[in-house]
Amino acid sequence: MEKEERLADYPESQNICQDKGKRREKRMRYFLIIIWSMFLVLSVSTSGWAAATAQGVALSADTDCSEADLDITLITVDAHREYGLVTLLDGTVLQEFDHDTGLKNFNGTYVGYGLSFPSAQLPGKVIGSYAYIGETPPNASDTAEFFILYNCSTREVLYQCFGPYGVCPQRANNLREGTIGTEMTITGSGFEANKGKVLVGTAPLKILEWTDSSIQCQLTRALSPGTYDVTIRPRKLSPIILGDSFTAIPPDINSTEPTSGSTGDEITIKGLFFGTKKGKVTLGGKTCKVLKWEMNSTTGESEIQFVVPKRLDPGTYDLIVSTTKVGSGTTNFTVE
Repeated sequence: MEKEERLADYPESQNICQDKGKRREKRMRYFLIIIWSMFLVLSVSTSGWAAATAQGVALSADTDCSEADLDITLITVDAHREYGLVTLLDGTVLQEFDHDTGLKNFNGTYVGYGLSFPSAQLPGKVIGSYAYIGETPPNASDTAEFFILYNCSTREVLYQCFGPYGVCPQRANNLREGTIGTEMTITGSGFEANKGKVLVGTAPLKILEWTDSSIQCQLTRALSPGTYDVTIRPRKLSPIILGDSFTAIPPDINSTEPTSGSTGDEITIKGLFFGTKKGKVTLGGKTCKVLKWEMNSTTGESEIQFVVPKRLDPGTYDLIVSTTKVGSGTTNFTVE
């Protein structure tokens, strides 16, 4: 009672106490507002996060040698960004873009995506078409990627890949088909700066250059025809396995110039993947003298020059190009 009388006698003290209480209440209110705002921001960010999941990839039905089309299937929720890249085996870039995706406001399953490039006719060329759709920067949790390697003349799909970002090659010369002597460049991230190892199946590749984001390597051992996993082994990190991403193929003969000849004539054979290691040429079962054996280690384009052997009667014979353990390619050649 005595305390109350004293406070009543000093109204300014009563006002000070009331002001302190109001300040405490205001600080608590601000604190609660901050906590609630953080919760709202977190909720909006989580619920509105872009996501894209790859479901499939195919070559468009109307693809030809002047237009590369990639048809994809994916499930997407507010995807933000898309990137596309079309390349040749020698690394030539035919088209590249990086911009906001047209699927930005689309949620659900999407089928059909055209990746095209204006170009002169490129018959016989092997083309790689790549795309990713999702978030920027891309990562495996919210970005889908797609890749197809194909021959534009025959429309034969040589390799295809789809999945979360980081599992597919991006360029035609990243991972592909080849033979002994073939060089390839693997691009990505997290390879470490120090040189590790790369294997095709169980065959180690020769490392030509190694950085954290790019590996240039060469196949120096003969592989039997077939499809192989490529395994990247950084020194300190876990191995990265790219399943069924390299196809070893036998020599593929495209043409002979001229298409006929007589004993002693020099003939040129052109084709793909003869290998950098000299093999054997036979005509009608007879071994031919080889004057030249070359293969471009990047594109696989190959050329052989040989001499038509003696003691062959006029007629058409099997002309065979063979490499040890890899296999052979066969065409017809007429002896005059």
